[in-house]
Amino acid sequence: YGDHRDLHRLIRRQRQMCIRDRDKNEFILWERSANVKIKFAKIAGRLYITNKRIIFSPYVGKNFDICLKDIEDVEITGRLFKRLKITAKGKEYAFLTKGVKNLLLLIKNLVKKIKQ
Repeated sequence: YGDHRDLHRLIRRQRQMCIRDRDKNEFILWERSANVKIKFAKIAGRLYITNKRIIFSPYVGKNFDICLKDIEDVEITGRLFKRLKITAKGKEYAFLTKGVKNLLLLIKNLVKKIKQ
């Protein structure tokens, strides 16, 4: 009893931290729960896409971000479960979330705008 309310509080706190850490010209364009796989670690959390960076806020641990200008490649991988694979500064991040195809298009368009 109260478990779902605790999760909503956690998500609200993560969003507040994410918003607090942004500069005045940065806007959240997309937000959803997601899992990220980095090397052998799988981490659950919240994924935010802004006009300047990708922010992952794990349910436990510290946020990390990927600047759009640092993104080298973005693609969809996986057969059964589609993942969004992002390569930036030689590191690979695989995000599992809903709406991967739309997310791919959004990130590709944002990267294209920033690199012009």
